[in-house]
Amino acid sequence: MNTPQAQKKSLGCLPYGCFIALCLIVLVGAGLCYLVVSNIRGAVSQYTTENPSTVATTSMSASAAQSLQGKLGEFLRVSKDNSTSAELTLSTDEIAALLMVTPFNGKVAATLSGDTFSTQFSFRMRDLGEWRTAQWLIGHYLDRYVNGSASGTLALSAGETRIMLRSLVLNGKPLEDAALKGASKWISGAVDSALQNVSQDEKNGPFISRIERVWIQDGLFHVKIGPFIPVK
Repeated sequence: MNTPQAQKKSLGCLPYGCFIALCLIVLVGAGLCYLVVSNIRGAVSQYTTENPSTVATTSMSASAAQSLQGKLGEFLRVSKDNSTSAELTLSTDEIAALLMVTPFNGKVAATLSGDTFSTQFSFRMRDLGEWRTAQWLIGHYLDRYVNGSASGTLALSAGETRIMLRSLVLNGKPLEDAALKGASKWISGAVDSALQNVSQDEKNGPFISRIERVWIQDGLFHVKIGPFIPVK
């Protein structure tokens, strides 16, 4: 069984894992933001804790890591041609391997089943940023931990993100249905806003603008990109 260090040598520090982990952290962070801005009294102290929890990690054989490297390399090669379409599919094990070579190793884990995702997480509030707009409210909570789990469905099509949470548990406390619906809407908007900001970036914008669809099906994470169409 390979160690994480061996996998890092095989896979390298790929941006795909960072992208996936950031999406998961945005999901959780936006849910927490929803609680804060909804004026739920004591939300930050109630849904965070002083200590981290253990997040499951996995390992990947050298041959599997080489196969994943080849898959990502081929997708990158094809995507460099702005006139083509391409699709990338990732399994739960492949996502786990990518997360292991990012700064989020040991902080975020994800599994896929059917058309749903499930995540487990444990990270400091500070990992979500400095919360400048809410510093007065939660500044002294930045070193507390957000521990929990989430599950739901995810789809992106025609530039619109649709995330429907089926569960979100923070510090052992599950959100009720009404809060889940509100958090789902908030999170979907947060992801759309983040993608919109990245699309303005000169380096990554053209690629983001080519994403036609993102979805989960049969336990696989799919990303489909189309030809680049310059904005007139």
